[in-house]
Amino acid sequence: MWFLYLLLTYLFFISFMFYNAKTKWMYLKCPTNYLISKNYIYSFFILLFLLFFSTLRFPKYDTDTYNYFRLFDEINSSFYQVKFTLKPECGYIAFNKIIGYFTTNHQIFLLLINIFVLCTIFKFLNKYSKNVWFSVLLFVFLGYFDSTMTLIRFNIALAITLFSYQYLLEKKFFNFLFCVFIASLFHLSAWIFTISYIFILCKNKLLSNQKYFLFLLSLFILFFFIDYLIHAFLGFFQFYSSYENNKTFGVQSSMKLAPILEFLTILSITIFAHILLKKRQQQSNIDILFFYLALIACYFTMLSFIFTPIGRIGKYFSIGTIVLIPNLISTIPNIRNNVILKISVIMICVLRYFIIAYFRPEWYQIYPYKFFFE
Repeated sequence: MWFLYLLLTYLFFISFMFYNAKTKWMYLKCPTNYLISKNYIYSFFILLFLLFFSTLRFPKYDTDTYNYFRLFDEINSSFYQVKFTLKPECGYIAFNKIIGYFTTNHQIFLLLINIFVLCTIFKFLNKYSKNVWFSVLLFVFLGYFDSTMTLIRFNIALAITLFSYQYLLEKKFFNFLFCVFIASLFHLSAWIFTISYIFILCKNKLLSNQKYFLFLLSLFILFFFIDYLIHAFLGFFQFYSSYENNKTFGVQSSMKLAPILEFLTILSITIFAHILLKKRQQQSNIDILFFYLALIACYFTMLSFIFTPIGRIGKYFSIGTIVLIPNLISTIPNIRNNVILKISVIMICVLRYFIIAYFRPEWYQIYPYKFFFE
């Protein structure tokens, strides 16, 4: 578990160095008089660390990364013929082929993907988060970083959908739809993100206590119809029907612990966010959007109780919570309460991360960490 402790130490050390109370500077002035934000410099140091270990990780047998390496080799073999048609997820095949023209090295292939995914996510955090270091810690300790090291194709699609938030806020539907379309060329599930456009039109209509109570009631009712809805989903979307009887990812007869924990985490965030949003006199459109999307994530995560793959869809909607929490806490005027809340949230997330790494390492298959050359 050496990597777990190194990750924890490095993140907290760099965060403290940049954001302790004595560090007052906000911009670094270059010789050309160009100002570089402290947030970007901080993100650069964190990115280098995450990219290094994410790229050099050993792909355990029969994991997603291992299978994607095999697919990469197959696509770039002399016997494989690529047909550039608009069939589902052809973008990923074309992406593999383009990289294969320059290199067939697995680590370089992984590096290029990691650079795109992680840089896009960090750009997203720098654009929308009012407390970047806090968002970065949540990105790691809520498991999103671990997810980027396993669900390669899905996380490319997720990263592309992050570009659509600007168009969501500006209500530019066709620009938004184009981003989702590009994402769907890597993972067909990205089309489900289009339902988020409905919620940008709601403004503050779902923030009342009555509406939130109805949301909780709907979750309670949904719980009793999970099995029926999953089979209806698989019947309607034939593309995913192959999962139904899969030993690893198929429909389960009993609920799994991982999605239950994920659901409770996201639900707790929505409760916390609802309380703080109600206390704010002026609402931020992006924070309200993240809150609405977290509500949607609860539904998909609950459905994953017996069908794990559908939980991935929830991540399209829940990733905004790593921005929402810091943004809401930063609005608390009482400095003491502000600090206590930050420390409490971070401690809970770190504890959660440690428990999963030690007792359920098979969930993300990152620990124990090994380099590819070992």
